[in-house]
Amino acid sequence: MEGLLLFAQQYYAAVLVGLMGFVLLLCGTLVYVLFKVRKLSVRYRRLTGRLGEKKVEDILLSYYEQTEHVSKLYDDVMRRTKALESAIKPCIQKVGMVRFNAYENVGSQLSFALAMLDENLDGVVLNSIHNRDSCAIYMKPIVDGKSEFALSEEEKQAIALCTKKQGKGL
Repeated sequence: MEGLLLFAQQYYAAVLVGLMGFVLLLCGTLVYVLFKVRKLSVRYRRLTGRLGEKKVEDILLSYYEQTEHVSKLYDDVMRRTKALESAIKPCIQKVGMVRFNAYENVGSQLSFALAMLDENLDGVVLNSIHNRDSCAIYMKPIVDGKSEFALSEEEKQAIALCTKKQGKGL
């Protein structure tokens, strides 16, 4: 014990400086911890602010239930989307039209060829021939972009417009 007192008397200044440094280090650590606690407190208040005095467990359970509900809604939307995608496959998705003059003496390009095809390039091509006295409409079936009937140049162009738009829809 006497040795300790003798040591403290001899190195009084060094011990005091060491203790002051240790106290400053503790003060710095205290400020850092207080800053972190304040930041955590703000985040906690933001989390629980809308919900009043509920426990964190109740809050997390509420968020979990909301997440489950949203997940079920998402699954339902995806199921409906797949059903709609399969339902629109046979629908007309591509349209191509070419206007032309069928006869030299009839202007204004009143005749037309209209191709209406689905995703698989199946459908019909309508050809309307207009002259001064009448208008005739012809329909030819199209399977995989081709017809078993002879196609006019305008009908081929209308189908080609559909195949250029492939993947783009209407």
